[in-house]
Parts: sequence; structure tokens; C-alpha cells
Amino acid sequence: MSGNANALTVVNYAKGGIGNQLFQQVFAASLARRMGGHLRTDTSYFGADPYGFSAAVWNLDPEAQHTSVAEHRGAGSYLLKEGQIRALDQLQQLPADARSLVLEGYWQGEAYFDAEVARQTYAQLAAKVGPQLDAALLARLRASPNAVAVHLRRRDYAHMGLCKDSYYIAAIEHLRLNHADAELFVFSDEPNYTRHLLQSRGLAFTPVASGSDLGDLYLMSLCRHFVISNSSYSWWGAWFGEQCGGRGGLVIAPKEWVTIDATPSPCPARWLQLADAVKPFAVDPAELAGFAARLQRQRFDEAIRGWFGGRGDQTLRVDFKDLGPDSLVLDLGGYKGDWTAEISQRYGSNLMVFEPIQGFHEQICSRFAANPKVRPFQFGLGARDEVLEMHHSADGTGAFVKGQAEQVRLVEASRFLREQGVQRIDLLKINIEGGEYELLEHLIATGEMARVRRLQVQFHDFVPDAVARRARLVEQLSRTHRQNWCFYFVWEEWELIAPVQAEGH
Repeated sequence: MSGNANALTVVNYAKGGIGNQLFQQVFAASLARRMGGHLRTDTSYFGADPYGFSAAVWNLDPEAQHTSVAEHRGAGSYLLKEGQIRALDQLQQLPADARSLVLEGYWQGEAYFDAEVARQTYAQLAAKVGPQLDAALLARLRASPNAVAVHLRRRDYAHMGLCKDSYYIAAIEHLRLNHADAELFVFSDEPNYTRHLLQSRGLAFTPVASGSDLGDLYLMSLCRHFVISNSSYSWWGAWFGEQCGGRGGLVIAPKEWVTIDATPSPCPARWLQLADAVKPFAVDPAELAGFAARLQRQRFDEAIRGWFGGRGDQTLRVDFKDLGPDSLVLDLGGYKGDWTAEISQRYGSNLMVFEPIQGFHEQICSRFAANPKVRPFQFGLGARDEVLEMHHSADGTGAFVKGQAEQVRLVEASRFLREQGVQRIDLLKINIEGGEYELLEHLIATGEMARVRRLQVQFHDFVPDAVARRARLVEQLSRTHRQNWCFYFVWEEWELIAPVQAEGH
């Protein structure tokens, strides 16, 4: 390092785990060495690191000097970001006024550093942690002719893409087939998972956990062969073992590295790299759809069991303390008129029954011909005037139901209510086989829902985007009504919130 006070200062803005810290350190040290400059490190990021990492690597060098990026702002300060160069020797000559060069990136790969600088860092690692480690384990690793370091990283790495179990097992068994005396030394952040995985294949191994990440890294480097994960930590364990241990073993690595972006693998071409070894971070669309459908079905099944178990059709659907002869009830989806008949018999209310299917409408007309308080309409209420093709069968009717087709008419609800002079609806029952979404959206948007004192609606989940549309309607209805009870996608009831009366003066 140059003793010139006017020499360039290389500022390493440090972050990440130990593996990335090593890449940053050896790149920065290699660059400072080539340019005859001073090396300083800003470790302020670790004060609020989201993973809880600490600045461990810079504790290895007793001569390490620190700074902050803030001290190197202004004229003569330049920034070198990852991606601007692909190798150490690609850095062009800096401007004549350059006094500091701030580095921001991880700089993964051999092309970014001098091997001699990395070996010096390894020597510092050995000197720092070697005396603190178990002497018997150190001796065993050094004496084992075919010690295999296996690094399984899992706990904080799923977003990067986890190496597949089959990759680890295949690599281990390949080494054992080629080396009968292979001994497995396993390093993992999820030891219970690792134990179950290896024991499921009958593999004997020694778990290694020195209590120190730097200590484990050094122990890993003492092995001859390596099965690494897509992790810079195990990358350095293998590289140190290969380049500083000199035992000439095999390094097996995944070909993919980080699957959430296009980060290339830093592994040297001489390492054996297996393709398709990493499970990408992704959600399977088909699996997602399957879970969503099952979740919806289970909630619906639970609701319908509760509905029939509590005899909802005989209680909640027909028991109304506030209905009487002067009440107005709208039955949307009258079908054959059974519910209308029950309400009429119990309360003698005024009823409007809407059934657009001709055959069902005719049954309703015949059934209530002698009852002047029941008015049948051969159309449905909707968001607009339109003609639809609806289907009907023994089980139901609607635009989404399979069965015999029939052209039917819908009338804009808000206009119909105005023309009929409807000021208050005491009970609005809606069971219109998927048309409830547009109708309610229309009634809310036009303000007509404020006329509805009580709403009973059956939502249907075969309509596209049904769950989200119902959720939006629930949120909108909650502004004017309160939900009295709900059986999810079976039946639910809403009651108008009484307006606050102004106090007299």
C-alpha cells in the first residue's frame, strides 16, 4: 500500500453476509493494491442490516481502517457500481482530479480479485479463528484423505432459490461411489432438516457447528471435496479449500445461482456445475388455483352445513319481527313463488316478484292470481335494460347455469324503482344466480341501497372474480348497512343503519 498522502482512497461500502463481505474485501483490496491507493471501509450499513449480519470480515485484518462514504463526497470523488466492469483489469484510468473511489456492489467471481490478495485474507482467517476451534476436529479434518464438506443453506434463502434435495443427495452419493473412504462433514443453518434428509438415505455424517460463522468457514476449507449451495459463503469455503489447502479435490456446485434475477453464477468453469439444481422462487399457477378453489369450497361447505344444521330456510329466511301488512317486499329470483307464499301468508305484506323465465313466471301468476298484494313481473332487475340468454333446469336459472336456453329481459333497477314510486323497501331478497354482483353495484352507485331497510342476498362463486367482487360489495355495504349474519356464499343479511337524528334546539 502506498504511503503517499495524496494517493487515491478506495472506499469499500460494505454489506451482506460473510461470503459477500469476502468478495467485497478482496476486490477492494486488489483494486487498491493495483492503483497504489489507500483502502478504507464503510461498515455503517450493518447498524441496521435487515438480516442481522455484522461486519465480521474486517475484524480479521488488524490494520483495517474505516471511514464513511459521507466523508468522500464532492469534487474528486467517483462511484464505481457493480455492472460497470466485469473484471478487475477492466477499470479504466480515473480522471486526474480523482481523490477517492467509492465501491458499491458485491463483485462476485475470480475475475474481480487477485488470488494472492485472497490467500492473504485466508491466512488472516486461519490465524484469527484457528486457535479457537476444537483441536480434535481440526486434526480429523486434516487427516481425512477424502473429507467432504457439504453446505446446505436454507433458512434465509428461499427467495434466492433453494438447492434441491436431490441435487445434494446425488452429489454426495457420487463422491461416495468414487471414494469409499469419503467422510461427510455437514454445515447447515437448518440442522434438523439436514439430519432427516441425510438419514432418509442412510448417510452417516458429522454435523459441524463451531458457534462461529468464520470458524465454520475455516473448518469447511480444510476438507478435500465440496458440495456447495448457491451461496457465496460456501463458494469461499470451496475456493479456500481448493486454492489454499492444495488437496486437489472436486467441487460440485449448482449451475444456477440467484433465481429471482439475472445474477450470473460466480463459479469457476473448472468446478463441476449441475444444471436444474435450484428450485426457482416462483408460485405454481396451477397449484395456486387449486388451493384457492379448495379454500373457497371448504369455507362454503362449512357455511352450508351450518345453514342446514341451524334450519336457516325455516328460520332466518322467513322470521321478521318488523314486517307487516304495510311492508313492501321485493323477491328477486322468484322461481316458483315458494318464498313469496311464505312471506305473504305470515305477514300479508305487499310483494313484487321478479322472475324472467316465462314458465316460472306463469306458475307465479297462476299461484297468486287471487292475491292482489302480490305483483309478478316477467323480467329481472339489473344495472341496465338488456336482453340476456339465460338457462334453466330443475335446479336453477341464470346466465351461468347450464340447461335450456331462453331469451329474457332485464330492466334498469333504479329507473324501475323511480317509476313505481318506491320510497322504501322493507325487505329485498336477491337470489338471481350470479346477477347479484352487477345489481348491487348498480344500487350502491345510484344511492338506491339507502331505500333498502333489510337485504338478504345469496352470492354465487361460479361468477368470474366472485370472491373479490363480494369482498368489495361487503366493504361498500358496510358504509350504510350492518351485517346481521352471514353464511359464506350461502345467505347473508344486511340491515340499514338508522340515520342519526338531529337534536332539537
